[in-house]
Amino acid sequence: MGRKRKQRRQPHGSAWLWKQTGCWYYTQPGTKKRIPLLDDHVQRIRGKENRVAAQLALAREKTSEAGEGEEIPDSRKWLVARVCSEYL
Repeated sequence: MGRKRKQRRQPHGSAWLWKQTGCWYYTQPGTKKRIPLLDDHVQRIRGKENRVAAQLALAREKTSEAGEGEEIPDSRKWLVARVCSEYL
């Protein structure tokens, strides 16, 4: 009789607490690398009670990753000279 396949407790991409360090991390889908979650002051989020802060930091990280590849076309960039000429 074979062993049952282990199911993950959480899917990749969700915030999780590593008890050894007491910090919150997430794992990108398709990788095994731990990435620490950081707060607004670029400090690691620590403690079991900071689950909401960790989820907020994860959402912020996911939205910043989604916007990295987007480039604003040159015709839409606002330069100081263009703003001045539009104003005048």
